[in-house]
Amino acid sequence: MFGRVRRVTRLGGEGRFGARALAAFSVNGLSSIGNLVVSVTVARGEPLARLGQFALALSIYVLATGLIRTSITEAVLAPRPGSRPAEVGAGAGRACLVGSVTGGAVVVVGAVLGSPYLVIAGLALPGLVLCDYIKAINLGVGQTRVALVQECIWTGCSVAAVLSALLAPVAPVVVFGAWAAAGALTGFGVAVQQDYPVLPRWGLDRHDTRVAGNFAAQFLVTIGSSQVALSALAAAGGVVGVSIVGAIGAARTIFGPVTLLMATLSSLIVPYLARARPVTRRARLRTTGLVNALAVGLIAPAALAVCLLPDGIGEAMLGANWSAARPLLLLLAVEAVLAPIATVGFAGHRVQGAAGRALLIGCVLGPMRILLFVSGGVLYGAQGAVAALAVLAALTAACWWLSYLTVDASGGHSAAGRPSGTTDSPACSTYRVLATVGAFEPGFRGGGPVRSVAWIADTLPADIELLLVTADHDLGCAEPYPELSGRWIRRNDECDVFYLSPKSLPGWLRAARRIRSRPLDLLYVNSLWSRYSIVAILAAASRLVRVRAILVAPRGELLPGSLGLKRPKKQAFLRIWAPLLKRLDVRWHACSELERDHIRAIFPWARVLVVGNHVDTAEPLPPTGPNPGPLRLVFISRISASKNLALVLAALRDVTQPIDFDVFGPLQDARYWATCQDLMRQLPSHVRVRYLGALPPSAVAPTFSRYDAFVFPTIGENFGHVIIQSLAASCPVICSDHTPWSELIERARGLVVRPLTATSLAASLDQLAGMSPQDRFQARQEAGEAYRKWRLQNANRNVLDEARNFC
Repeated sequence: MFGRVRRVTRLGGEGRFGARALAAFSVNGLSSIGNLVVSVTVARGEPLARLGQFALALSIYVLATGLIRTSITEAVLAPRPGSRPAEVGAGAGRACLVGSVTGGAVVVVGAVLGSPYLVIAGLALPGLVLCDYIKAINLGVGQTRVALVQECIWTGCSVAAVLSALLAPVAPVVVFGAWAAAGALTGFGVAVQQDYPVLPRWGLDRHDTRVAGNFAAQFLVTIGSSQVALSALAAAGGVVGVSIVGAIGAARTIFGPVTLLMATLSSLIVPYLARARPVTRRARLRTTGLVNALAVGLIAPAALAVCLLPDGIGEAMLGANWSAARPLLLLLAVEAVLAPIATVGFAGHRVQGAAGRALLIGCVLGPMRILLFVSGGVLYGAQGAVAALAVLAALTAACWWLSYLTVDASGGHSAAGRPSGTTDSPACSTYRVLATVGAFEPGFRGGGPVRSVAWIADTLPADIELLLVTADHDLGCAEPYPELSGRWIRRNDECDVFYLSPKSLPGWLRAARRIRSRPLDLLYVNSLWSRYSIVAILAAASRLVRVRAILVAPRGELLPGSLGLKRPKKQAFLRIWAPLLKRLDVRWHACSELERDHIRAIFPWARVLVVGNHVDTAEPLPPTGPNPGPLRLVFISRISASKNLALVLAALRDVTQPIDFDVFGPLQDARYWATCQDLMRQLPSHVRVRYLGALPPSAVAPTFSRYDAFVFPTIGENFGHVIIQSLAASCPVICSDHTPWSELIERARGLVVRPLTATSLAASLDQLAGMSPQDRFQARQEAGEAYRKWRLQNANRNVLDEARNFC
């Protein structure tokens, strides 16, 4: 009775595309006739609340079949000719598995809510999705006779059930049950006839499962979000919400012919684009323009005809529910006309394999659709809900189509978004790098990372080209740098810097035009949490920016002390972010072995390049003469919880010796600074504390040279520029054990406080304050000498030069 797909040697099958389109139209026409007559029967015989239950059951069927088409069916149809028939059979087992799991959940929900429509839909769902899978595959490979026979069987059974209801008093739910049972049995019957597996089985490896999951998620938050929104509206609105769903379902019943056209076009778009595979933007405009013109040309007149339907015909089809459906027709017509444009764009992403970009677009549009649809329904009823759908249809069509025109036309992809086995870079020796950093010169309040990135930019080899994007203001300052905001500035022959205002859309677009002008070899982001890092990585994942590799420098953010600050937020972010970083196969830059170990503690799969930050290797600055009087201590760093100034102040409450303590640094955290001020007011009279503001970089070394010791109980440093700066100015360091420099600090006559408590730190400060001025001066001289010996062994390496081979 049925032909066997295994005779097909390649997807794409036989026959001309026009003949296949006619066959697909016939098959989908039969399907729509069956769905329409059942929908009309239920709409005429049920009140709005029960009609809403039917609409929910039907939407779950549409959602499940759409989910399987996107994640399973199209994965079989999208590759180039040459796919094996075995892959077609394996897809049937996956469809059965998804249908069984989803159907079981629907049965449970229907039983709890007392909805026979949901229970019936859940029981029949495995067979229904299998039936749809086989139909779509047969149309895609050219086996149209099989699809036509299967639809004739199902439609014939559905029409017979409806005719029985006209001749005898049969409840609408029985007609729905007959429709669902006929579809499920047809699906299993055709599967057995064609030797497809009917037992649930997944059978994909982790990579293919991840790809299928990506496109399933994309469907749920994009095209499928309409069905999700119906369920959400019903849940949010209770009985009223179900009635609103019923009114929308009644209106969509009238749109049966339009749905037929859309279903036909959807079943043909992926095979057509897979065969055409337009590469250039002009070719895509030509190809998709023809498809869009055909779709809109067919759907617009049909939608207009529905809007002009006479009341007599409407009442004959929907009975008393016509009055609730009629006001919704015009807005649903707008949505129907715009829907194929979005479908073409989404299918184009499927064919090009642009899963990352599709997921990014979907994650933005899908929740917006659900939120606006539910809000419109709750606040303004059915008309508010469908008005939201019409507006969102226009936005969705524009986003998907414009994105498809710019997506890269490559087949396979590596994790970072590049074609596997190829390079995007032109055939030249220049290594192009895009770097991001939250703060940069002329600012200085960002501390060590500012100096590190500046040194990287200023010591580039001649064959590395660096585009650096940073904020247009210093850390903690709202005022932009004069004459720099929104501009590309040439720093040297190898480096251009863009000073970006985060709130300026023209600035983002100006930066993007330059960045996207040519492919990049490396994306180098400084910080894991910065908005610039997050946006850049998302752009690479979605292929809005073409990069061959990604290098992440967390700059101490993964040290235990730093992770402990705002821990719940950071843990939640990492649960979402870590899988994406792993998929992108990012590499990591650590400034010390200590930081490397902490990166691997969070990301065990991480490949880490250890390159220390640049330090000034000039001769150490000699200390000023012995300081008579009390011990003179200094703190030079940002005023934030991570630098732990409050612990110094708490320790000073318990010291017994006179001490002068000066604090320098930008105020990064106002709440934390208020805590520090409270502690200052509690200090004894023999302790004097002064806050003297922020220091420009040129004043740091001379300031250190005037003090007996630098107190720095940091909760964690990946490198700690300021420690080296202190030693270079012959100023011993009193520090925590959370830096890479504990051994050097102790050799340089400093103190490493263990454990890091106020009591331990107070004892260390009293120990130092008990020394004579001459002994303290000698300790400062020995600190400078220890630094002198260390710097002779230090060799600065440019991380971007090292990254060429590492990444």
